[in-house]
Amino acid sequence: MQRKMKLEIWLAKANGGGNIALDLLYEGKTLTEIANQIDRDQEEIFYYMNTGDTKKQQCFCFQGMMIRKAGIQAIRLSEADF
Repeated sequence: MQRKMKLEIWLAKANGGGNIALDLLYEGKTLTEIANQIDRDQEEIFYYMNTGDTKKQQCFCFQGMMIRKAGIQAIRLSEADF
């Protein structure tokens, strides 16, 4: 089974502005397994955005994409439109 999701990151205008969009594909044997993967990723994003520390932990790796925290205004993980 597969489920497509979309990761969107909004950056501050001082850091180039604009958005970053990444299509994610979650795979698993059951819908519950896929839902657990998505929940873990949402929790990672929430934890990272909630820390507020850009000096000790300047970036994080999410689904193979390195993301620098400084300049991020918002992150959204939602169902893909395709």
